[in-house]
Parts: sequence; C-alpha cells; structure tokens
Amino acid sequence: MVTGFPCPLAKGADSFPAQSKPPIGDIVVGLEIGTSKVCAAVAERLPDGTVKLLGIGQAPSRGVRKGEIVDCETAGKCVREALIDAEAKSDVMIGNVHLAVTGRRIRPQIENSIRCLNELGMVFDGFYPHYFSQKTRVLFIGREARGIESFNNLEVLYPAYREGKRIGDQHLNANNFHSRMMYVAYGIVNEMPVSQDMSEASKTALWKKIPYASEIGDTFGEPNGLSFAFMNIAKLSNESENWQSDWGVINSAHQLSSQGRTFNQEEVAILEPHIVITMNLEDKIASLGELSPIHSSPFARSFWLNSGGHRSLLIDTFHFTAPGKGDIEDFYVPICEAIRHSAARLNGLNRRIRAQ
Repeated sequence: MVTGFPCPLAKGADSFPAQSKPPIGDIVVGLEIGTSKVCAAVAERLPDGTVKLLGIGQAPSRGVRKGEIVDCETAGKCVREALIDAEAKSDVMIGNVHLAVTGRRIRPQIENSIRCLNELGMVFDGFYPHYFSQKTRVLFIGREARGIESFNNLEVLYPAYREGKRIGDQHLNANNFHSRMMYVAYGIVNEMPVSQDMSEASKTALWKKIPYASEIGDTFGEPNGLSFAFMNIAKLSNESENWQSDWGVINSAHQLSSQGRTFNQEEVAILEPHIVITMNLEDKIASLGELSPIHSSPFARSFWLNSGGHRSLLIDTFHFTAPGKGDIEDFYVPICEAIRHSAARLNGLNRRIRAQ
C-alpha cells in the first residue's frame, strides 16, 4: 500500500534543482493612463504597514486626449503593453489594478476608462493567497473561462470558494470542475495517495478522508489552508449558451502564445509549480514548454515539463467537466499513479547518475 507521495519536484525531495520564490504578500497594482504614457506600478504591502515597490512598467500612450480615452482598442493595447512590462520587471502575475486617469477631465472619464478596459473582454488568471507557501504547489490549466467576461478569474472565484459556496446556480460541492480541483489539490498537498492495486474499499475510504469542497473553502487561501494556481490557454471568456469549447479562440490563443514571446511558458515559470495538471489540452500542452514523456495510460499522460528553465511534473487528464467520469477511478487514481511513476523514474535516474 502506498503511504505517501511527496512531490518528486517539491522542495527537499531528491530532485532537479528547485527555483524557490518567497511567499508574496498583498500585491497592489496602480495603473495610470496619461496623455503621453501609461504607467503600471507593482507594490507589495508588508506586514508592518509599509509598501515595497517591486517594479514599474511603461508604454507610450495612444488613443487618449486630454485625459479622455477616445479610442478604446488603441488605449487597451497600450495598457496591455504597460502591464506586460510591469509583470516582467516585478516578477508578479497581475490580476487587478487601481486605475487613475490624468488630465483636466479626470472624474468624468473614469467610468468611460473602466468601460473601455472591460470592452477588451480579457479574463485574468494567476494564483490564490498563500500559494507560494504550499508544501507542493499545484497549477491547474484549463482551456477557457466561462461566463465571466472582463472579470478577474480569481477575484470572482475566491469569494465563491470562501463564502458564497456557489458557482453560478450550483453549490460548490455539485460543481465538478471546481470541486475536483479542490479535492485533487488537497489530496496531493496533504500526501493522501491511492494506487491502482488498492481495493475499491480502500480507495473509497481514503477518498472520503478528503473534506467536502465547501469545508476546504472555509480556510482556502489562508496560511494553514489549501491554495493553488489556475490559468487558461485562452484569456477570453466563452459567453455562448452551449457548453462546447470555442476551439477557434483557444487555437488562436495557443498560436499567439507560441509566436515571439512564449507567454504560456512565462506564466508557468513565474508561478513555479511543482505539479501542473492540464485538462485534456491535447497538442496545446506544447505551448507550456519542452516535454519529456514519462508514462501514459487511457486516463492520463505525464511528462517532465521545462518552462523557460523551471522544471515541473505535468499530468494531462480528462477535462474536469467530462460527463460520465468518476472522481476516484477517472481522475484521482490516474493522477496519483502519474506522480508515483514520475517519482520512480526520477529515483532510478538519480541512482544511475550516482553509479557512474
């Protein structure tokens, strides 16, 4: 019987060199849209009440006249350029900003500025509080957001996990997508593995030790609670009424992230996960970095992933909303088996290196 599965790439394990990052506190981003330039300042609120400046991004301002945004699309491109520059200089994923518009007509234009930014329709992703202090950092990657156009993915979901316990009109425990992320991450972080050769009764008994998603949510994002990171390949929300993926948008996002700068790789590298769990991304996983196969089964594929120098374990599974799939046999067991295979492969490699 498997008694524990510390992540093969987690800190302290016999593993590749770790790229460690100190826990990030309360991040504040100020965005100023001026007539001549757009500035984005990233700062961290420290426990003693002081603020530490982490980086400033800038871009020439276009589409703005006397403090008024007159061309939303052009101004939006300038904002994105400034935010990208700020992310690079501060090493922080930006999720939301405090907006200022300079010039003589400041107040009348604030609402218009916010409206124009929202018209871009982007959905931001990133990490929940205390993600970087998790014993094993887990990053989930999906295809696209749904029903939250122009919102911050994490800002919408964090209060839903903690307080509302509802995703749309569904209770958190009944929403397969979000509850499965919480169950899988909880089991991994708390070293609660199951294996294929265990009896059904043993698998079920161990699975039942994982609290309901609503209970996990009570302390989600707290120092002693669960946390994880989340990102989508497409940064736009699917607002259609049917539940088919918008592969046109997903494919375009995949292509854009692989031309010139490799944005998906950069996002993974900044988040520094130990384990990346992707949801039936097919060939799109190639945009995340260099892949070296480890193991494959009808339920999951596993790879070593190198994202711009950061190494992690990638497990590609069914999509978490896939109909007719069971929590244990179709998701949790294959993920645990993939982690076990990766640990065995890494231990074998280390033994061969030591024997040379």
